[in-house]
Amino acid sequence: MVDENGHNHYPLDKWLGIRKYQRYHPLVEVKVAELASECTYRETAKTF
Repeated sequence: MVDENGHNHYPLDKWLGIRKYQRYHPLVEVKVAELASECTYRETAKTF
């Protein structure tokens, strides 16, 4: 969405807590870290 000043806004990103230039939700990063600590990198990559 673009406001009257020409600035872009992304309501879903704001609602999810995704910061500018961040590509994943913080909970996805946590889940990957948890899997990586329990599995090999190859097994973790297969999960995602």
